[in-house]
Amino acid sequence: MEQNQNIKQFNGQTRLPKFAIPDRYDLHLKPYLSVCTFSGTICIDLRIIEPTKFVVLNALELNIHGVLFTDSQNQQQFSPCDFVLDDDDEILLLVFEETLNAGDGMLRIDFSGILNEHLRGFYRCISMDGEHKKNMAVTQFEAVDARRCFPCWDEPALKATFKITIDLPLELIALSNMPIIDEKLNGNVKTVYFEESPLMSTYLVAVVIGLFDYVEDTTADGVYAHPRLWVKVRVYCPLGQANKGKYALSIAVKALDLFAEYFSMPYPLPKLDMVAVPEFSGGAMENYGLIIYRENELLYDDLQSTAARKQRVSNAAKLLLALLLLKWELNLASIAPHRKSRSMTIVVMHEVAHHWFGNLVTMEWWTHLWLNEGFATWISYMATDGLFPEWKIWTQFLQQTTGGLRLDALEGSHPIEVEVHQARSVNEIFDAISYKKGSAVIRMLQGYLGDGILQQCMNVYNVDMSFDTGSLFCYDCISCRDSFKTSQGLLFIPSLLSVERIACHCEVLTFVETLNEYGGVKGLKALSSYMEKYAWKNAKTEDLWSVLSAESGIQVNKMMDSWTKQKGYPVISVKSEDHFLEFEQSQFLSSGLHGEGKWIVPITLFLGSYNRRKNFLLESKFEKVDVSELFSSSDGYSGSFNEANEEKCSEFVWVKVNVEQSGFYRVNYEDKLAAQLRKAVEKNCLLATDKFGVLDDAFALCQACEISISSLLSLMNVYRKELDYAVLSKLIDVCYSVVEISIDAIPDAVNELKTFFINLLLFSAEKLGWESVPGEIHLNTMLRGEVYKALATFGHDKTHSEAMQRFESLLDDRATPLLSADTRKAAYIAIMRNASTTNRNGFESLLKILREADTVHEKERVLGCIASCPDSEIVLEVLNLLVSDEVRDQDIIYGLGGISLEGREIAWRWLKENWDLILNKYGDGLLITHFIRDIITPFCSNEKADEVTEFFATRATPGIAMNLKQSIEQVRIKARWVQSIKQESSLEEVISRLAC
Repeated sequence: MEQNQNIKQFNGQTRLPKFAIPDRYDLHLKPYLSVCTFSGTICIDLRIIEPTKFVVLNALELNIHGVLFTDSQNQQQFSPCDFVLDDDDEILLLVFEETLNAGDGMLRIDFSGILNEHLRGFYRCISMDGEHKKNMAVTQFEAVDARRCFPCWDEPALKATFKITIDLPLELIALSNMPIIDEKLNGNVKTVYFEESPLMSTYLVAVVIGLFDYVEDTTADGVYAHPRLWVKVRVYCPLGQANKGKYALSIAVKALDLFAEYFSMPYPLPKLDMVAVPEFSGGAMENYGLIIYRENELLYDDLQSTAARKQRVSNAAKLLLALLLLKWELNLASIAPHRKSRSMTIVVMHEVAHHWFGNLVTMEWWTHLWLNEGFATWISYMATDGLFPEWKIWTQFLQQTTGGLRLDALEGSHPIEVEVHQARSVNEIFDAISYKKGSAVIRMLQGYLGDGILQQCMNVYNVDMSFDTGSLFCYDCISCRDSFKTSQGLLFIPSLLSVERIACHCEVLTFVETLNEYGGVKGLKALSSYMEKYAWKNAKTEDLWSVLSAESGIQVNKMMDSWTKQKGYPVISVKSEDHFLEFEQSQFLSSGLHGEGKWIVPITLFLGSYNRRKNFLLESKFEKVDVSELFSSSDGYSGSFNEANEEKCSEFVWVKVNVEQSGFYRVNYEDKLAAQLRKAVEKNCLLATDKFGVLDDAFALCQACEISISSLLSLMNVYRKELDYAVLSKLIDVCYSVVEISIDAIPDAVNELKTFFINLLLFSAEKLGWESVPGEIHLNTMLRGEVYKALATFGHDKTHSEAMQRFESLLDDRATPLLSADTRKAAYIAIMRNASTTNRNGFESLLKILREADTVHEKERVLGCIASCPDSEIVLEVLNLLVSDEVRDQDIIYGLGGISLEGREIAWRWLKENWDLILNKYGDGLLITHFIRDIITPFCSNEKADEVTEFFATRATPGIAMNLKQSIEQVRIKARWVQSIKQESSLEEVISRLAC
């Protein structure tokens, strides 16, 4: 009885007890791919912190065959008298008869398990060897699934070194975090021994076993501020597809050099492998030295990759080049915007950056996950805009911001720093708060501190001299190289890129002017200081604020705690009175309620011109600001945009708060200011970022019933001639949402509303056409796909007719230029919108394309459109297809996200009938959250919210609890919006007028 009571003390605990701490793991795995099982032995070097009869570590879905503890001091061995595998708490509790003394020891555990099919832990997936299917084994341990592969202390703060050994069939390849140091053959089996790793958390351990081809390269040699070794980089691809990995390889090699300088820390491992696997639950995972990707995020195919995919390629390369150019003084104008070195996805850049921000310095607990993901997201956008402004990267970053704003406007949201009390609930915080809000508040902080504090992470060295034209040289210029030999204290900069022209001595002034836009060369290197202080350790959010505060002299934590420790964000209500503006903050909630939160808000505003700007901190609920000085101000914000628009905008005064949407908040203008701002949009007086923000804020306020839908539609009408990609994409998203709500609110006006939206888009459609033109910017290529897809969705007859003709050409020739990768979705949606149970020809043709597609990009494209049919029976057939063996588990997300509004009810009925099957097949992980969100959130009634609540009352699990709560809340928000719309008596007249 006493022992049982002692065991119960470990139930329900958030963290493991600290009786013992691991220092080193020696792991030997033996997978049996033909039967999808594995066995293993783990030897763990421990420090017993205090005398104990218990050792508690994590284990889940493992069979334990033997346990032995050896005291290192006297070599005495202890076998536990009992052990308990607790699946609820995911722990292995070892009970010893005798007390284990404080000191060092070694714990050996023999175990076995199943290679599961849930894409987590140690799992099986299938690759193709010609026409033959082959089992392969892959790991995915983040957040808390290393325990499914081997018993361990599965917490990020409990770092240790890892020595891994694997037995596998002779013909297969084994990959892990470190290089192979030895192989031994034994018949048809080989044993592969990997080098011991540096300190790392368990969630970063990785193993992949399968058949691959690869391409490889090494990082460049050069002179650096710290010792460096060459790093071997490989991209592992499916057999016969090695060429598709070359672009990623090129950018990864340069990225390693970049980030070593960026963070003032060398890459700590001798190799970096990146591997594309056929089934993966996320996009990619930054395992130390072995980044694992789903295939469509790593492999680049010129014919099948869309412009959106190419931009993810291009943005990463541009980011790399931006940082390299600022660090190594290459001439900005000499880099052509379409250089082959751009061929690297932004996903790769994100994952490589994690090797410093996440792997080297790791969050202390999952509460601080945003330190990993928010920073990695922000970094991928940071420098690109300064180098290539034509890409309008910060405008597109607003799509990240909007995702965070949307989720954080729910009562069921959570703070950036969220307490995690149950291991399985960690997966739910890999969401828009950690990634999108996290990166957005970093950008807001960047604007508040100034580039000289944060963007100094570009790591241009702080030199102890004045910066003049005689102190900067490049190695590739002979005259500069000669000068280097005789000069003292110079900044020596090796060139790593082959470019047409290198900026040297005579061009330094221009470079310095560019550099000063990023805060000058005497930046404080705050993030570098943070890296240096916490390398190989763990950190909390307050540790970062402490370093930034010390380096900047500004109490960063005072402002940032209000953004990271409480959920939500403010809406700033703005009124005008004479030469004063009145600002009032309150928590914004899509439900229309007002929370109790209060923030320190960095307010930025322009008044009538981008020449007249004011910044201040709103620290109280209400503040009245005198802006009289702005009416005569012309303070340096001039430029070509202002010059071109000043005359036509001077006849009225507009106020735009939250300049370029750099702050994480909404703005609600009084009617007079809103009308002036709408006029400014119509006359093209605003930058794209601000036009995006005006529309995004108006939509959010309308959904919260703060402004009428008539006002929203009138605002949308002034965007008719918009051609900016990000702004028009936002307009299209708003159109989709308004149609969705109108089906319930004003069903008789839906067709006329769609006509209005079609008319909004025809100007851009006519400008773009179906086919690209030589030399067009890639943003236009991306926009073409979005515009025609929307026209097809809204039922534009001419678009349907043209799309179906071009689809016929595709059936005859899969490489036809008449239907590019970017416009295929529009054609596929047109086909499905015209399909039915009595007219299945188009549907069958699309199924044929899906089954014959030899690229992951085309499969993804078809799956995203095939459930868009208005015939519910076809939708049901597609849903059954998604959970069949024909569709890989990872790919169900594309089909679920494309279900037609007409298919809502049958999809919900299907989910209820198949819930047990779905839960058993996909487990309680990331994939299942898509079933919840994509099938439930399209509904717009309280009755349906009640029905969902009742169904899941006895079925909700920790892994979906937050997602389920948020989804139900969104349904209730839309139900309230429906009722508000029904109260607008003149709405149908407004729609009729706009549709003309």
